[in-house]
Amino acid sequence: MKINENPKASIDDIPGACLGVAIPLNANPSGGTIPYTHKWTGNFINGDLINPTDEDPTFKSNTYAVYNLTYTVTDKNGCTASAQTHFELNVPPDPNITLKHKDSICQNTNSYLLDVTIDNESLYTYSWTGTEGDKPFTSNQLTPILDVSEPKTFDLHLKVTDRKGCSAYDSILLAVNPVPTAQIVGDASICQGINLPLQSFEKSNENTYSWTSAYVSPKTGTSVTFSSSVITNHTVGLEVKNKITGCVSNTTKTVTVKPTPVVTLRDTSVCMLSSFNLSPEVSSTSVMATWMIDTLTLNGAHILNPKFHAAESRDYVLALEVNEAGCSSTDTMIVHVRSNPVANAGNPKSELNAVPFSLDGSGRTGAAPFPYKWSPATYITSSSSIVNPTAVITDPQMFTLTVTDNYGCTSTDSVFINIQNNRPKVSVSSIDICDTKTVSLIAQASGGTGAGYTYRWFQLPSNTELGITSETLNVNVSKTT
Repeated sequence: MKINENPKASIDDIPGACLGVAIPLNANPSGGTIPYTHKWTGNFINGDLINPTDEDPTFKSNTYAVYNLTYTVTDKNGCTASAQTHFELNVPPDPNITLKHKDSICQNTNSYLLDVTIDNESLYTYSWTGTEGDKPFTSNQLTPILDVSEPKTFDLHLKVTDRKGCSAYDSILLAVNPVPTAQIVGDASICQGINLPLQSFEKSNENTYSWTSAYVSPKTGTSVTFSSSVITNHTVGLEVKNKITGCVSNTTKTVTVKPTPVVTLRDTSVCMLSSFNLSPEVSSTSVMATWMIDTLTLNGAHILNPKFHAAESRDYVLALEVNEAGCSSTDTMIVHVRSNPVANAGNPKSELNAVPFSLDGSGRTGAAPFPYKWSPATYITSSSSIVNPTAVITDPQMFTLTVTDNYGCTSTDSVFINIQNNRPKVSVSSIDICDTKTVSLIAQASGGTGAGYTYRWFQLPSNTELGITSETLNVNVSKTT
């Protein structure tokens, strides 16, 4: 008869067993002759032991007790061996986990601290597992710090374990929503009183847009208009809020209102051929000037006070744009150039020495009446302020006539008056006569205008004209002693 070797049986220790938690049972058969059959028995109820004929079944019970289990192994030859184990099924902890969190928060630069409270938290250990977006998340802190600087979703599970190894569980699902972009698009400066369009960089029907500034209109929408005459730095605010998530983003922009220079031009009238400097009224002397339209009359188009020359009698239109730091304004003026009167002092002539004569002046065009003025007045024997005064000269003289019209425009002309040669002189030659005879008297003329003298003889003392018109007079004389 052959005596077969018995198999051997043992069971791994069970470190801790918790109510309602699956416990793997691990048997360790050896020896004898394989194959083996397995059987687990004990004070459990049906259903607590899953697959009790397996070598390594699973035990799970919701009934508190101290359980005694026996494992029996039977080999091919029917030889058997047994092993026992016992364990107390501990009640899982009830730490009263409270997770205070929202289902979603808004993305921000601050860290987010999970708000977790547990009764007697020092009696437990903690383990967080799950995902942070597309990355795994783990932490052994009761209140871990979450990075919410980017949009993502946290799917986290908390395991609370007591000193007996029993655990309680909770979980959260936290969505980090993106905040809308708040950015103001538009110029950083504007001229006084000019409209400045401002816009939100992001435009979406999912958002609301609210603007803050007394000088912005309207107060809502993606596009607004800023306008102010107050010269200073203004702060414009924009709040962008998502209608669904409530996430808000804010930004500000500084808008500088610059002064607009003021220029004033006044119409004027001048006389033709006159020149004068233009004198615009400006609010600042540091402006850049640009004259426009009839600029050929000026000595420079980019001079604030250019010289204007009135070359023709007509209306000239001048416009001036002044610019300071990009802000500009324009005004226009008319320069009415009047025609000058025409002075005519007459033609040159010769007059007798010390004999009164009349100056032949005249004036025309321009705006009557015409005040006249002759100079030098020393030789005028009548009024020097009439057009045809009387003058007496003893030497050749240049006379100047100035005519001024009703608008102050003037014209001058000059005439040269010569002196005729001195009055003619005459001498008569005489002969001493001793006998009575006829004597010829010969007149010798000189001076005057030169050639072409005429003669008239008179008998003295009666001053009787003799009727002789030649230069020789024949006279009968008697001898005298």
